[in-house]
Amino acid sequence: MKRWYVLAVIFLFLLILIISCSFNDTDQSDGGGYMPQKAVLPIDYNQGVKKVGTWGYEGEPVTLKISMDIDEEIFRERYKEKVESKFPAITLELMSGSANGLKSEDLPDIQLGRSTAFLEAPLADFESLDGYIEVTNFDYTIFEEEVIERQRTLDPTGSGHLYSLPLENNKFALFYNKDIFDLLGESYPEDGMTWEELIDLARGLTLERNQTEYRGLGIFDPSHIPFVQLQVSGTDPATGEVLFVNHPDTKKYFDWLDQFRSIPAILSANDGEEDGFEKRSQNIAMVVRNRSLVEALAIYENFNFGTVSVPGWEGQLNSGDTEDGVLSLAIAKESKHKEAAWAVIAFLTSESQKVERVPCSSVYDEGYEWFMRDKTIEFLHSNKDVVSFIREMGEEYRVIVDDMKARDYDIVPCMRR
Repeated sequence: MKRWYVLAVIFLFLLILIISCSFNDTDQSDGGGYMPQKAVLPIDYNQGVKKVGTWGYEGEPVTLKISMDIDEEIFRERYKEKVESKFPAITLELMSGSANGLKSEDLPDIQLGRSTAFLEAPLADFESLDGYIEVTNFDYTIFEEEVIERQRTLDPTGSGHLYSLPLENNKFALFYNKDIFDLLGESYPEDGMTWEELIDLARGLTLERNQTEYRGLGIFDPSHIPFVQLQVSGTDPATGEVLFVNHPDTKKYFDWLDQFRSIPAILSANDGEEDGFEKRSQNIAMVVRNRSLVEALAIYENFNFGTVSVPGWEGQLNSGDTEDGVLSLAIAKESKHKEAAWAVIAFLTSESQKVERVPCSSVYDEGYEWFMRDKTIEFLHSNKDVVSFIREMGEEYRVIVDDMKARDYDIVPCMRR
């Protein structure tokens, strides 16, 4: 009897232990539908690096390659000097252009890009930052809560991993060449213009003068900014149903593009690739570009330009702070200097604190932005009517959604707390 009693007590103790462990291992949601999992760190922060309340770098001297689509001068002023002053053991080197086809040893350690763009590459290309945040006690409450939440919902596995930290909003302005306006006798654009008014202005600036073909407005990347302002959802987050096809603002946008392409000689074969605003012949009067272009234009001597807010739509004018997503920094999985890369990312994102609230969207819209960019350029250089083109777009995007549903990971809708 005594032996059976002892065995019963042991069995009961083991049962309680198993239940307790199972409960603790279950992901607990804080209301957002997910719980970030701890990342496995490739470095040991207990060896020579303070563990709590710091993200400094105390390792050996390293050269970090960072991929950014900016010129050397802006890179030096905005990032390189600041980072190297903070971390004497780190040399920051700019890599421009695509990393496709490069050997692993030539790949960047840090990459700057839109949050959604990171997920268009294989997930294994980037390092989960959750472990770094936890171990170094990084305070990401400096960002808007919904920005970080949005970053986590972009994890297509549904696990809520954070693969990049937001650096700044990607804001735009309307740039114009004052010399072209003066030559052609047109008044400069103003804040608060509508897209319809911009068409009329561009029409009067598209002509030949002194053997130069002037174009009133350059349409290229980011060609779809007018559509971004309309905030047309691509799909239903729960079902993946394509919504933009039947939305009246989609037709409104393509009707506007139809007016634009009807202006004789305003289009160029180079639209969508390289522009002639500050480069080449400088024959384009106006462009919509990232605000950072102001600094880049400093290298062009005697280039006389001005900026105003991005136009808006009649009846729903924007504040002039048109955005095209969040620019974020990520660590490449192939990097051999992840500790230093994390220190740089933590420092730069802490310094900026420029990131604001980003609207939630369907996970089926993962490629929606780039799809709309491509379709904008395709439509401008086609002879198709608006209704037929939108219908064909819908058919194409349904195929994309079906492909996403067929992938071997669970797709979750955008989540809110």
